[in-house]
Amino acid sequence: MEKEKRLGRNGEFYLLLAMILFCAVLAWQISVITVPESRIFPLFILVVTGAATVLQALHVFWKKDFLDIRQALLSRREWVAFLVLLLSCFCFDILGFYATIFLVLIAVSLLVQPKLTKKAVISSLVFDVILLGVLYLCFGVLLKLATPTGIFY
Repeated sequence: MEKEKRLGRNGEFYLLLAMILFCAVLAWQISVITVPESRIFPLFILVVTGAATVLQALHVFWKKDFLDIRQALLSRREWVAFLVLLLSCFCFDILGFYATIFLVLIAVSLLVQPKLTKKAVISSLVFDVILLGVLYLCFGVLLKLATPTGIFY
């Protein structure tokens, strides 16, 4: 009884369950890809994530790592960042890849600032613009990937 109660309050165990769910969804997504060459990167991610899941299972069940779930709860800023990332999934087709990524970068970079000063905001915006340029060079120029184009390219 004590072990079941402890396992139910273990944040590491819930992380393991989330990792297993992610691997299952990724495996299903890979199974519906019709072009064999397009499966290479997702399969690599599945192998890496699967290995991390096995390591997490070892930590939970063998090493008995324990993180009380009450201490692992997200802060308000972390919830907002999570919601921003979740909402971004629905914005790619509407706004386009680069506009959505830019808005996510701005939101998350401002969320991680401990105090919003003029200098912090400007440096975050400069960093976001530079990172967006690097992403465009990688995806648009070097790899020539077709990214979702919304109303803003």
